[in-house]
Amino acid sequence: MSLIVSVIAIILSMLSTVFSIYQFVSETKRSRKEATIHAFDKLEDDVFFKEDYDTITKRIKQDPSFCSINVNECKRLSGYVAYIEHFAVGVNSQIYDFKTLKRLGGPFIIGQWELLSPFIEYKRKRRQIEGRFQPNNLYDEFQSMVEKMK
Repeated sequence: MSLIVSVIAIILSMLSTVFSIYQFVSETKRSRKEATIHAFDKLEDDVFFKEDYDTITKRIKQDPSFCSINVNECKRLSGYVAYIEHFAVGVNSQIYDFKTLKRLGGPFIIGQWELLSPFIEYKRKRRQIEGRFQPNNLYDEFQSMVEKMK
C-alpha cells in the first residue's frame, strides 16, 4: 500500500513540475508580447508621433543630402533613427516578439524603412568617405528587421 502511495506521490510531483514549466514558458511568451506592445507604443510616441519627425522626413524625399544644409535637423533625425535601431536590436535578439511586432505594425515599419533608407544610404556613404567605420554596419539591425518582415 505504501508503495502505491509513493508512486502516486512521485507521479503527482512530476505532473506538477511539468505544469509549472508549462506555466513558466507561457508566461514568458506572454510577457515578451506585452513588452513588444509597450516598446512599440513608446517608439511611436518618442519618434513617429513627434511633430518634427514628419517635417524632417518630408525633406528626405526631396533631398536625402539635406544634412549639409540643416545640421540640427540631421542630428535630430539621426537620433530618431538610432532609437529605431535600438528597438530593432531588441527585436532581432528576441527580447521583443517578432510575430507580435509584425502584426502590430509590420507594414508601418516597412514604410518607415522605405522612407528613411535614402537618408541611411546617404549616411553610410558619408561614413565610408570619412573612413570612420564599416558603413554597412550603420543601422543594419533596422534593415535586418525589415527584411525579415517582407
